[in-house]
Amino acid sequence: MNSQTSLYEAASQLDPELVELVNLEERRQREKIILIPSESISPVAVQEMMGSSFGNIYAEGYPRESSRKQSVDELLDFEFELAYFRRHSDPRYYKGVEYADILEAINEKKSGIPF
Repeated sequence: MNSQTSLYEAASQLDPELVELVNLEERRQREKIILIPSESISPVAVQEMMGSSFGNIYAEGYPRESSRKQSVDELLDFEFELAYFRRHSDPRYYKGVEYADILEAINEKKSGIPF
């Protein structure tokens, strides 16, 4: 197997037995109630986001403080946000987190909506 092509192959092609085990665990979680939140099934949308490319980066720290005063619409102006990021850098230790900053700032706002 070529290491370059394995980056783009689905898990079902690379390791079907492991995929079967994951499917069995998903079925177990759907069919049994476990009263420990960290061991219960999470919504599909959460699973999709947790498995996204954001899982490949490490973004230690927090988005810039001024983002807390911005609206979601302002944060979604990616062109402006990226220009600001490039001009003023980032307070985080690790670089390559410009989109993670936007994602976290938006989710800080959205997580407060129910309250």
